[in-house]
Amino acid sequence: MPGVKLIPFLLLLFLNCTFAIADEKYGYDGDYPIKVGGIDWSLGEIAAVFAGHNDYDYLRALRGPNGEQVQFERIGSCCPYEIPEGTVILDKWKLSYDGLEEPVEIYTSIYEFETPRAPKGFQLDADFEASLNKSLNADASDAGAG
Repeated sequence: MPGVKLIPFLLLLFLNCTFAIADEKYGYDGDYPIKVGGIDWSLGEIAAVFAGHNDYDYLRALRGPNGEQVQFERIGSCCPYEIPEGTVILDKWKLSYDGLEEPVEIYTSIYEFETPRAPKGFQLDADFEASLNKSLNADASDAGAG
């Protein structure tokens, strides 16, 4: 049955395309913000997800594709964004670096956290990534010890 072998291939192709689309939109689309921080909803107050890191630390750690220093400017709050706890507002930023033809705009969320990545066309400073991984591993160890 030749058609049976085709179904898994088509499913894999669909999933790969979906991930590629999400990666293209990561940070550049309000539906795919960079989740740099969070709120401790049980306490009802803003709390850092990992010590010393927030959206400014993340933006300072961004580099151009060849390690260029990135300049950033906060455009402002915008864009209603749905999370399980309700509707929140994202932050919108303008980024540029020497050699970039036109500034780009990205979106960050302080209301949720997932390990930040660099949007397409950028990279993260190695020191920031090492510090982030160390903080996340320490948090995981502390959670396991309790």
